[in-house]
Amino acid sequence: MNSSVRSRWLLLGGIGSIAVGFAHVAAILIGASAYQFMGAPDLALMAEHGSLLPTILTSGLVVLFLLWALYAFSGVGLIRQLPLLRAGNVAIGVIYSLRGLVLIPELVCIFLGKYLTHRMAIFSAISLLIGLFYLLGAWYLFGVDRVVKKA
Repeated sequence: MNSSVRSRWLLLGGIGSIAVGFAHVAAILIGASAYQFMGAPDLALMAEHGSLLPTILTSGLVVLFLLWALYAFSGVGLIRQLPLLRAGNVAIGVIYSLRGLVLIPELVCIFLGKYLTHRMAIFSAISLLIGLFYLLGAWYLFGVDRVVKKA
């Protein structure tokens, strides 16, 4: 498998992180209704009352998601190598995947008719997909190559 095919997974993970970051920027710009839509009713209530806390917390998440995108792009070689690159990309993949695994109980609730909205399950599926992109990218760029070269 050539390097562009192998690096595609991390590239997709980085693009996913940017998309998630932009979704959070949109929540800041739109305000309370976006926080409500994204499953953060407490932040929506605070935003309705003029609190800056939702903006501050969400801005922190935007920075985090953009940092995660940089780790993916560093793994692909688009930017210089960041510290703890392998561990960072694996950790990011694990975090996204753990968040995404909430999909399992959400699907159970959907099938049992206990969910009014499927939106949170969609968010979980997206998170799981991005996590798998990071983990596959890390595997192909940092794991499989080393095993294959030794054989």
